[in-house]
Amino acid sequence: MRMAVPDGPEGVESRSREISGVGAAPMARPSERLREALAWLSLRMSWNRAALALLGLVALIVVATFADYGVTWDEDVHNWYGVFVLDYYLSLFKDGRCLNWLNLYNYGAAFDTIAAALNRFSPFGTYETRHLLNGFLGVLGIAGSWKLARSLGGSRAGFIAALLLLAIPNYYGQMFNNPKDIPFAVGMVWSIYYMVRIIPLLPRPKWSLVACWRVLVPTIIVAYPVMLLFWPWAQESPIANPLHSLLFFSHETFPYRTLFAGHYFPASDLPWIYLPTYIIIALPELVLALALAAPVAALVVIRRLSCSERRDWILRHGLLAFAIVFPVAYAVTIKAVLFDGMRHFIFVLPLIAVAAALVADRLLDRLAHFKYCRPIYGALALYGVGHFSMMAMLHPNEYVYYNGFVGGVEGAQGLFKLDYWANSYAEAVDGLENYLEMQYGLDFMDRDFTVAVCGPPISADYFFPKNFTFSEDREHADFFIAFTKDDCNNSLPGTEIFRVERMGALLSVVLDRRDAVAAEARAKRGPPFTVSSRTLN
Repeated sequence: MRMAVPDGPEGVESRSREISGVGAAPMARPSERLREALAWLSLRMSWNRAALALLGLVALIVVATFADYGVTWDEDVHNWYGVFVLDYYLSLFKDGRCLNWLNLYNYGAAFDTIAAALNRFSPFGTYETRHLLNGFLGVLGIAGSWKLARSLGGSRAGFIAALLLLAIPNYYGQMFNNPKDIPFAVGMVWSIYYMVRIIPLLPRPKWSLVACWRVLVPTIIVAYPVMLLFWPWAQESPIANPLHSLLFFSHETFPYRTLFAGHYFPASDLPWIYLPTYIIIALPELVLALALAAPVAALVVIRRLSCSERRDWILRHGLLAFAIVFPVAYAVTIKAVLFDGMRHFIFVLPLIAVAAALVADRLLDRLAHFKYCRPIYGALALYGVGHFSMMAMLHPNEYVYYNGFVGGVEGAQGLFKLDYWANSYAEAVDGLENYLEMQYGLDFMDRDFTVAVCGPPISADYFFPKNFTFSEDREHADFFIAFTKDDCNNSLPGTEIFRVERMGALLSVVLDRRDAVAAEARAKRGPPFTVSSRTLN
């Protein structure tokens, strides 16, 4: 990491000193200083333009692909929560269903309420509309990483941070259909950005009472009412109920086992390495290497800073480090209930991308003076092309990605969770429909079929054609759609007619159980009764 270059022509000289490691340069002539200033401005604007172009490209990709993603496990209840909150306001506070809807009243409903309002007039389907909104919110998170890294390390670092976050499949893949963790991650990165911006303005050597109120008053007057606006349950007791929710989440129970390193553990009694391991193997190799190098790079920079520069640098970069390390360390220390890999900690991914970008930016400074820099640039470009090609092959299941340290997605199957949110069920339903169309031809729509689902019914049922009927009776349904979570694909016998796979890893299957159901029915009836001549005599 390095200290941010001042936003102006005076940054050219400080930039030169930082790269070379020497003292102040001799006084340049006015014409030379003008050329340096123009060169700095041109370079800064080019990286900013590149970042804006990248954000625009990602927004276009969101528009082009949002309909590809499936309906995940939690989306159904969140969709209804948003509808109930909207009805709460439209009924002038008479419709109170949102005040006791499952346990979701413990959550704010900003995203869900906005999505419910959009669905009133959206030309797309209910969940397609949510995915489009979710995708744009994910782009806002990428923009937050750009702004934060630019504030800490300059315009090039900002561009790199945006690119690295885009390259993290566990962020990109979930930014379409994760209505809880992605909005939280976006809020986190933008909060850290504004706190980093505030630090240089703080009084020295300590805060005064006036400075505290400059920060606290806007928080109380603006932020808290906005939170209450989208959280009806909190409105009933603006202090006690938010605190109650904090206690609820700290002691939430999950009475199921979760997969880790090929073994199932109770979610309330996980090995301490569970969360750190899932974070490490979910990061692309390059991002992981850069992030691990960040502490060493920070120590190198701190030693070279003057005492006057060191305070702000440590406060700003230390805040970033704290926001990454403390939540993970705290969860490990209190043995927090965890499941679904690192899903609940997606909010650290934008911050990790920023830390990695600061290191990458500094290494590029060094690399520019290296004799054999071009082959290294070429290797980095090939890695980038290969990585984004792999993400394209995983589409729309990017979030099942694991890095090469566990053998990729194929190496992770059976050891770590893959499609735990049933995103692949949309493709499974499409495969079943194609199979039956091939089998029955023009008579397909004249026949009715019952389909059972392992896990969330809405993940498959939403995509059913009119002649498919969801059945809660797995034992007697014609077909069974199951993901590999908890080995559910092996829970019932049947003929496998379709597989959803990515890069050698099985995500879900469709089983034809008609023959098995018929055989079970015959077995229960027993052999047919026949009358022999000997019996008659």
